[in-house]
Amino acid sequence: MRRALDQRAFEALLRLSPRRFRTRFGDELAAQQAARARRSEPAAVVRRGQWRAVRDLIRQLPGLWRDELAQRPGRALGSRRRRGDGTVRVLFDEVLHAARRLRRSGRLLTALSVCTLGLGVGAAVAMVTVVRGVLIAPLPYGEPDRIVRIFKDSADEGDFFLSGVRFAAAREQLGSLVQVAGFYDYQEEGLDLVREGRGRRLRTLRVSAGYFEALGVAPLLGRTFERREEIPDGAGLRDPNRFEMVTAPAQPVAILSWRLWNEELGGDPGVLGSRLELGGSRFSVVGVMPRGFGGARAPHVGGSADLWLPLDTAAGGVNVLDNSYLSVVARLRDGVAPKTAQAEIDRFLEGLRAEGRAPESLAWKMVPLEETVVGDSRAMLWLLLAAVGVLLVVICLNLSGLTLAQALDRRREMACRSAVGASRRRLLLQAILESGLTSLAGGALGAALAWLAVHILRVAQPAALPRYDALRLDLPVLGVAVAVSAIAAILVGVLPALEASRAAAAARITRGATAGERTGIPRRLLVAVQLALAVVLLAYAGMLGRHFAELYHVDMGFEPDDVLTFQLRLPDHRYAEPERRIAFYGQLFERLHAAPEIEAAAATSKLPGDGHRNRWGFRIAGVELDEEDTVPLAEIRCVAGDLLGALAITLLEGRDLAASDRAGQPPVVLVNRTLATRYFGDESPIGRQLLVGGRPARTVVGVVADVRPAPAETPVPKIYLPQTQFAGNRNWDLSFVVARGGDPRPTFSALQSRVEGVLAELDPNLAPYDFVIYRELLGAHLARERFAATLMSSFAGLVLVLAALGLYGALDYGVRRRRSELGLRLALGAARRRLLFDVAGYAFAVTAAGLAVGFAVVWAGERWLSSVFDRSGLARSDLAISGFDVALTIAVAATLLVVAALAALAPARRTLAIDPAEVLKSQ
Repeated sequence: MRRALDQRAFEALLRLSPRRFRTRFGDELAAQQAARARRSEPAAVVRRGQWRAVRDLIRQLPGLWRDELAQRPGRALGSRRRRGDGTVRVLFDEVLHAARRLRRSGRLLTALSVCTLGLGVGAAVAMVTVVRGVLIAPLPYGEPDRIVRIFKDSADEGDFFLSGVRFAAAREQLGSLVQVAGFYDYQEEGLDLVREGRGRRLRTLRVSAGYFEALGVAPLLGRTFERREEIPDGAGLRDPNRFEMVTAPAQPVAILSWRLWNEELGGDPGVLGSRLELGGSRFSVVGVMPRGFGGARAPHVGGSADLWLPLDTAAGGVNVLDNSYLSVVARLRDGVAPKTAQAEIDRFLEGLRAEGRAPESLAWKMVPLEETVVGDSRAMLWLLLAAVGVLLVVICLNLSGLTLAQALDRRREMACRSAVGASRRRLLLQAILESGLTSLAGGALGAALAWLAVHILRVAQPAALPRYDALRLDLPVLGVAVAVSAIAAILVGVLPALEASRAAAAARITRGATAGERTGIPRRLLVAVQLALAVVLLAYAGMLGRHFAELYHVDMGFEPDDVLTFQLRLPDHRYAEPERRIAFYGQLFERLHAAPEIEAAAATSKLPGDGHRNRWGFRIAGVELDEEDTVPLAEIRCVAGDLLGALAITLLEGRDLAASDRAGQPPVVLVNRTLATRYFGDESPIGRQLLVGGRPARTVVGVVADVRPAPAETPVPKIYLPQTQFAGNRNWDLSFVVARGGDPRPTFSALQSRVEGVLAELDPNLAPYDFVIYRELLGAHLARERFAATLMSSFAGLVLVLAALGLYGALDYGVRRRRSELGLRLALGAARRRLLFDVAGYAFAVTAAGLAVGFAVVWAGERWLSSVFDRSGLARSDLAISGFDVALTIAVAATLLVVAALAALAPARRTLAIDPAEVLKSQ
């Protein structure tokens, strides 16, 4: 196999050689290579000979092509026309000379330049890819610019859903919208698919007819839902004004995702019309959606789904006038402007208010789908892209300064070439070619790093980035890499080229005179700009980092460490009676509490810190509301097990829910501090009665501490009801928490295995899902803050290091240029301490200038930055990002001064090492 590889490599190199050479010597060289392979020698010796021939041919290729191109005469760049010396040959020679020069002298500097530029190009291309994929690339739907979302325009937190009754009316009366569709994503739903004794949870999404048409996506097989399939059997017997919880689909038909169809059904094209048994029900398959739809591409229109079920839109049940639970997507009719459609929506609501079917405060807002997809990420991504631009500018300035210092070592070489006839244009060309080769290598490395970064983002699927599936490197993005590399080549090569050309005077061959002070001021400006940009990024990174740290360590009102969470849904067909559900949860928590590795376990209808849900109106018994008073609202939590013990929630007053609070006993509730303070003032709510979800009245037996709905949100009123007394309301989807106990504490994987084992003993057909460590679950709410703070801190750190290198290069350049002057001053009796102060003073002056300019930019742009943070969602609620205060100013200044001192250390030591006698001898 290796001999065949040697032979193929040699033949490929022959094909890359010039045709004239290949015609004359190709057959002979191929025969020699084949003869080497047939030698009766050890295999290792033969392989070495084969690869040696390949290496020799690689080395000969540049010379072969140079001779081939030399046959085309032309005018040499920067020199007189000579016979056989064409433009291509001259250019080729200059490229080879530049490559040899980079290889022989300054390898460390060349490697540093390539790596630094590659890092900058990679960061720039990766961020351009993210911005293009998230903000610019069209959504994966038909005519996405015509798709809109309709929300309730409410100041209440999380209350943006529409009622089913008003949705049904809007669908019939809004003529500016060609499709108006509803879907239920108020909370995640699913069905269990049981195969081989193990259950698997399938994500379901209930949608109305027109949902797929509104998104402009046609099914791969079959059809979509029809209006008649939104009406369940027996819906005409409902009371249209009575609320009853409905969890079943309207009709037993389903549309499958491509993933479910391919993985579970083997991609059977005859699946249409077949029956699929899920969760104790049989569904008739009417369609299959195309690949990618319903997965990562659509987390913003209902979330990912394994299958779609028809939405129940019949009057009654959940579709009563004031039950807001529905999300709506629509498509604008051709030629209709968004303002026109919004005006029609406003007129529609005025008609509902005139009929008494909507309150005066009700308003709907129409938002383009792209805005709901991108959300708060737009400003954050532009801010990070600007930070990458700053990083790239600093890299170019840094490399330009370092390369300018290197040009000092080449003054004699340039002078010699000038003395033998090389023109200034030829010398400029050589310097620019060297920078071009460096930039080309850096661009190639940057493209590779960008591809790696984008691949990592696609695999990691960060919550801070919507549409991560749309991230990809394509020709336009690679064109950005080429353009950035070309600009870097020009910026990096201009100053060194000018310095090299000025050094070409023949008089400098014999004298070590310096080039004058003309480059001193530009170099100081370059370094000062780098330091100022470092100050700006450090300040912004400091503000973001401080904000993220405050959010991460905020007091949530409970203890999320050492807690495992998971989801479980009891199937309706096997746990239809409330008594069965109560009995199951009782047995489950009894067994979990008996396990030595479990300290406490509980379940709730919504985990603390995981957002909002179930905002219900309630009444305080004995308190009458006036007509102008609004009904108080609170978030309802159905609780089973020891929630306060599992999450260490503080009981402030009264008692906890107990096992004795069962059906048949007086109904009880817990309330949080916010509700008690807001509606009872200084009076204790213990013993007062609340009307929640209708009759009977429930007695308040305890007040618990507030818990935050999310790290950046303030607490809202909450009511906790025991599942044993509230199971008759519905089959609640409960989220479970299990606190680790024992000594030593078990791993989370061992804890998960224990929980799965207990559930399998109770009911092997149940499918627990979404096992997550609680702290990680809370971290998902900080994904945007973590993403922005991490990237901004990384960019700021890189800019700081580069600025330090730039300052070091400037100081080193100054010491080497002034070596003769410094040696002469030492010979005339100057103290070395005085020379050292000169170097330190230079460093301090440039650093002070950078600090002054940087702080001025930060303070001038503080208001602008605050607005960017507000638009990006990085500053929220009571933990908004604070300004650039004194502590952060001192920290940034101290950091920069320390870095400047470290950068000045080596040039200062070189100054102290100057030998006056040696300097005078060289003059």
